[in-house]
Amino acid sequence: MLLVQLGTVGFTKTLTKIPEKYNDSIVGFVIAAIGIYILVSS
Repeated sequence: MLLVQLGTVGFTKTLTKIPEKYNDSIVGFVIAAIGIYILVSS
């Protein structure tokens, strides 16, 4: 969980050029993609 949070913080910092209203959606998508990857790979 900690690694996911650190990853999303770093990911959000790299996307500062994107308007703020999309930041939450992007972070949510990244978390969902990581979750799906973990489910598929196990």
